[in-house]
Amino acid sequence: GLASLWLKRQADWRVYEDVTARAWMERAVGKQAFDAFWGPLLRGKFAEHADEIGMAWLHWKIRLRFGSREGRLGAKETLGYPRGSFRSYYFALADHIREAGGRISLSTPVESVVTELGAVTGIRADGAFHEFDQVLMTTPNIITKRIAPDLPASYVEILDRVRYQWASCLVLALDRPLSDVYWLSIADDLPFVACVEHTNLVGAERYGGNHLVYLSNYVAPDHPVLQMDAEEALTAYEDSIRRINPAFDRSWVREKWFFRDPGGQPVITTNYSASIPSMETGIGGLYLSNTTQVYPEDRGQNYSLQLGEQAAELMDAGARAVAGARGARI
Repeated sequence: GLASLWLKRQADWRVYEDVTARAWMERAVGKQAFDAFWGPLLRGKFAEHADEIGMAWLHWKIRLRFGSREGRLGAKETLGYPRGSFRSYYFALADHIREAGGRISLSTPVESVVTELGAVTGIRADGAFHEFDQVLMTTPNIITKRIAPDLPASYVEILDRVRYQWASCLVLALDRPLSDVYWLSIADDLPFVACVEHTNLVGAERYGGNHLVYLSNYVAPDHPVLQMDAEEALTAYEDSIRRINPAFDRSWVREKWFFRDPGGQPVITTNYSASIPSMETGIGGLYLSNTTQVYPEDRGQNYSLQLGEQAAELMDAGARAVAGARGARI
């Protein structure tokens, strides 16, 4: 509507930092329109935190969405998907790292970051100490605090400002289509916020004839669904799936998987820029790069790549500074 047209023309998100999305949108479109459209979208993403969400986040999301569709951000939006999934890119990157002499350890949980005299010395993983001059953590704040107990109190205070919604995702492989829609945003009276039928974008023939359906949600850390397995989640969702297709039957389900992530969505409140942790943690050689630093944009792989580049540049500069200081002492 007119409010969206106005927002897409506003380039400075900072003017919206101190107002909630609800307050601004209710003034702009009216309470009835907000309750019918914007309210359910915000509740679907942020649940009980919906009324706290800053307008700067919603403004930028609307502006980017309109800009990409109209080609105002350099290229018009086009939906696509890489053959072999994004996994093919990750594997190619891993091969490049190994060819350059790097080592990748999978399924190796980091128990703690080890520091001495205010500087990182390495990590403890798999019961063993591994020495490093620099460490980059890409973990959610709640995990960062656990594995790096020596972080300065002032830095921990900033980490604690950000709350998270968990992400949950039930993936179904069906023997037939659920619908003819690729992406269906769901009203907030159902237990999932999006129904994405991937095989309405990429043909089922690429997946052995399976029709892949992705049912996603963002929930509070204490939500009961997080304790469920795939079978229990399907039972909880079954009636709601029938609201999409009344003919749905469990016999259609060939396989199912249920995924959960504690760092699914940072809660983006008003004046959120004051809650963004710096990449430099206050411990020499220890850096943090995670989705709480994506703002005002909505978190996504493209912005994670940007953060990765920024972190690499910062770490390179840090390493050069340390090398220079050592050379000066010599």
